[in-house]
Amino acid sequence: TDAIFQDIDMTNFHMLNNWHPAMLADQKLSSHPVRLLDVDSNQEITQSFNSIAYAKGATVLAMLRHVLGKDVFQYGLNRFLDTYQYSTATYPDLVASMTTHVKDGNLIKAFMDSYILQKNYPLISVEITSNKIKLTQSRYAKTTNETKLNDNSYYWVVPITITGFKNNKPVDLLTSDYTMMTGRNMELEFDKTFDAIKLNLEGNMMFVTHYPLNNLNRLIDLANEANSPLSIKDRGHLVCDIFHSASINLIPYSVALEAVKFLRKEEHFLPWGLAGQYFGDLASMLDASLSVCFLGYLSHLIKPQLGHIMSTKISLEHQIMVETMLNYEKFVTKKGQDQSMKKKDWSKLKEYKSLSENERSPASILFETSKPSQIEKIGNTLVKFPCSHPSQAILDFLEFYSSASPATVWKVYRDNFEVYNEKCGKIQFVYAKALRAMISAQRDLKIVEEIERFFVTHPAGSGGLGVEEGLEAARFKIRFREESGTDIRDYLEGQGYCEVEDVIADMVQGLTALIT
Repeated sequence: TDAIFQDIDMTNFHMLNNWHPAMLADQKLSSHPVRLLDVDSNQEITQSFNSIAYAKGATVLAMLRHVLGKDVFQYGLNRFLDTYQYSTATYPDLVASMTTHVKDGNLIKAFMDSYILQKNYPLISVEITSNKIKLTQSRYAKTTNETKLNDNSYYWVVPITITGFKNNKPVDLLTSDYTMMTGRNMELEFDKTFDAIKLNLEGNMMFVTHYPLNNLNRLIDLANEANSPLSIKDRGHLVCDIFHSASINLIPYSVALEAVKFLRKEEHFLPWGLAGQYFGDLASMLDASLSVCFLGYLSHLIKPQLGHIMSTKISLEHQIMVETMLNYEKFVTKKGQDQSMKKKDWSKLKEYKSLSENERSPASILFETSKPSQIEKIGNTLVKFPCSHPSQAILDFLEFYSSASPATVWKVYRDNFEVYNEKCGKIQFVYAKALRAMISAQRDLKIVEEIERFFVTHPAGSGGLGVEEGLEAARFKIRFREESGTDIRDYLEGQGYCEVEDVIADMVQGLTALIT
């Protein structure tokens, strides 16, 4: 592909479509290893074919390619394919094929096993003293369960890449491409001096780095430079490290939001594409009043890019940047319109009741409303319909209305549990997804605890994974609002982003110009 499209680097898309989804999917305690030793249930079948298996699996192979080098990696892969063609093969067969011909085969196997046979990934915390650094690894996971998070049985064999910066120029600190971190702590001393360091060059490895604040600020300064010494991937990866650190309260969100304002000058789609997921997740956790302020922040962030992308020469890379910015504008516009819609209600219940039995369909009753009484009536009507693809409005109800009145949706589901489990249990992917959406939207800790108790005595069958992930997400969001809500509000109000009255009109105008 690189040979055909010479103006675009396909490794950017690996970072965007494999590495990043793997990092996001595998940050939950409810995650699972890439290799499941036993598959004995529908839930485990589902887990065998999700983003952990595909995106993380691809990411570990890409990591292995960087560790071994292109030629050695290709030799091992060819050996594996030649040995097991027209037959079955297992993970140990792959490891043997990739490691028996290399000098540090056992170390490479330990590295692969640590990422394939256990869930989550490491958080590497950095301490800097003069020309020395100390690295400490722990388990990275977004959770409120500190006991499980501090499980000492988790540790990884991590390929560490480092570069230094002195007077805005890169400084080679290692004498080899990488050094392998094999324990929980590692100390390195360098002959050269530096103003700042960056770990995990170009985001090739799967871990989060937590820097001292002065080092982080120096990297942000470098990203802001007109001719930044940080590569496109390093700038994108810096965004990821910043938001991953904020997600578990290593840095305040106010620091993170201010830090990534270097995107205002960013002309490449990769850092914007990586940032988009974090912005979306953050928006989903904010209350209505803060959401408007956050839209003001995003509007401020993307405005400088609108004029730039409409005046730049056309290329494939530029077209992708245009599409990325279109997605940002659509997000801001839709979110703003959603806030406006919450002030209105559309009642089609009378219209629905006027239809004959043959004319009635699930789609005819799914309409915009935020009134709990109407939502309850809609839910109790939809349970009369079948729950099978493509007619699954009974499940659409759980996702569609959870943002408007999560407690009401839970009540409808709870009161009709047998109907849902019997009708929807066979379409396990969709059922689990709907339960995850309903539960993760809950804002009241008492209701979350009620849900947890309910499913102990009322197993959700094939939707069980959705219940587990939903409870984990709901608890995390509630803690987020308690611990970070004031910090974010103070930042957004202090910067004047809550005073933007015409954000939506401004974005619609920009969107129209961009499409034209």
